[in-house]
Amino acid sequence: MADSFRWENYIHLVEFLGECLGDNTEIVLHDLTDSDRSVIAISNGHITDRTVNAPLTIFALNKLTEMQHSNQSSIVNYKGTSRKGTPLRSSSFIIRDTQNQPIGMLCINIDVSAYHQAEEVLRKLSYIPELKSNEKPLNELPENFHNSVSDMVADAFQEIFGQEFTPPPNRLTATERMKIVEQLSQKGLFLVKGAISEVATHLSTSEATIYRYINKINKAINKNVK
Repeated sequence: MADSFRWENYIHLVEFLGECLGDNTEIVLHDLTDSDRSVIAISNGHITDRTVNAPLTIFALNKLTEMQHSNQSSIVNYKGTSRKGTPLRSSSFIIRDTQNQPIGMLCINIDVSAYHQAEEVLRKLSYIPELKSNEKPLNELPENFHNSVSDMVADAFQEIFGQEFTPPPNRLTATERMKIVEQLSQKGLFLVKGAISEVATHLSTSEATIYRYINKINKAINKNVK
């Protein structure tokens, strides 16, 4: 972890940018060494309804895994969505230590809903037809923001099943549970402290069983790598 003086400078930068860019722009500082309480400073948190000690997003967990094997310095202009459905234009700057390992992330989330409304008005006034684009989205995994591990796990299940997940008691087989745990593991969910307990509750099983599934999955991955 970076020393306190370094974080203190970034915390002041969060406050400065928040005042300069206005209340439609959220500035967030993440400590990547503490993923379940990663937010250590936030300005204009009303944009995503987050506070200090909120966890990393699933999108950030995925990017963290990628960044550990690259020299990527930033991720710019990707699509985000608040829990209220507000469209966001997001960018993240990666903070690395002297060993070039990612230890922090400075994120900017701009509420672009007003611009979308203005765009729609201008489109109608000027009779410009809606443009179609065949470009592939910058990130296929939408970034959703959470203020608790419980919300994060619930959203992860929703992403997998496409609806609220309410499995009937004793209806899931061990193989089905194992497959679900594998999908959640691929999302990086189990990097967050407390996620295993939440997943066990969702799957109507014990934490020990989830740990056993994760160990089997990791052994299979390591075997394939070899």
